[in-house]
This record gives sequence, C-alpha cells and structure tokens, in this order.
Amino acid sequence: MNSFFINKIKPSELKTIAYFTGTICIILGIFLLLPVIIALIYDTPKYTQAFLISAIITIVVGLLIRANFTRNKIGELSLKGALIFVFSIWGVTALFTSLPYFFTGLLGPLDAIFQGMS
Repeated sequence: MNSFFINKIKPSELKTIAYFTGTICIILGIFLLLPVIIALIYDTPKYTQAFLISAIITIVVGLLIRANFTRNKIGELSLKGALIFVFSIWGVTALFTSLPYFFTGLLGPLDAIFQGMS
C-alpha cells in the first residue's frame, strides 16, 4: 500500500470550501467594523475610512463567494479538504486584514500583508 498516494479533491469539496470561506469573509468584515467605532470616537478620519473601506470590500467579497456557491451544493470535507479549507482561511484572513494598513498609507503592500499575517 502506497501511503503517499494523493487522492484528487472532489468538486463538491471545493464548493464547500468556497462557501465557508465566503462565510468567514463576512464574519471578518463585521469584525473589521469594530475599529471604525473606535476611530469615530477618537475622531481619526484616516483610520475610519481605511477600516470602513476594508470592511466593505471584505463583506462584498464574502457575499459574492457565497452567492456563487449556495448551501445546497456543499458536501462533506475529507481530511485533505479540511486542510485546504484552513489554508484558504489563513490566506484570505491575512489578505483582508492587511487592507487597513495599506489604505492608511502607513505600510507598503508587502509590509501590510506581513503585518496582517502576523
């Protein structure tokens, strides 16, 4: 028995991964709205605008992903599918949490992604 044999991932698993990644994007976008409240309290329009734009982009992307992959098309995940799902969440979260750093102009794109990943 070859223990290194890699099965192909099923299309239904990819749909499941995409659907729940969209859900995570929406939740992340809602969490990105929390700093907007603090920025409004401390009257910092640069940060208010950066976090608001980032939250809107994240929520819209999440809604678009979920609209393309409806709940009735999803299936169960294998171990490999679950690992790909975790990797996709990690990558998407790092990308979207880097947006406020980039939009404020404090960091360049690469530094923003590094900071968002940390």
